Amino acid sequence: MEKIIVVVNDAEYALQMVAPMRNEASPTLWVLLVCPPKFTRHVNRWVSRQSLNAWRQKWSQDLIELVKPDMTAGGDALQWRCSQRDLPQQIQRLQKEFGTHRVLDARRPKFGVQQQPVSASQPVTTNNSWSIPGGVAMMGAVLIAAAD
Repeated sequence: MEKIIVVVNDAEYALQMVAPMRNEASPTLWVLLVCPPKFTRHVNRWVSRQSLNAWRQKWSQDLIELVKPDMTAGGDALQWRCSQRDLPQQIQRLQKEFGTHRVLDARRPKFGVQQQPVSASQPVTTNNSWSIPGGVAMMGAVLIAAAD
């Protein structure tokens, strides 16, 4: 049985990323590492750590319920974990536990948010949040210069 670790934060996007990797000939064990959304640092003032963890587990279970029917079709199996700490360390732990080296980063990219790399060898892509405002400012300057 082939084993693949998939890092997920959005069900729809993850299913699109996983679809080309599905192999009908041999069953696959999909190990999903679910990454719930991050809270701001000010949430701790009003919500206890236990409530935050309960919400993270509930959010993860809701995502798994959306993904499970498509991922387990064709004799495939599904196991999942909720991300709690540093992603590279969790991926290494899962690789040792399941004996696999295949990792798919199926997290939906978000504008202006730099996501943590999945492994130490993954190149870090810089998501420059100033690229669009700078482009808009430059276009405005060009239009003003052209109007004169």
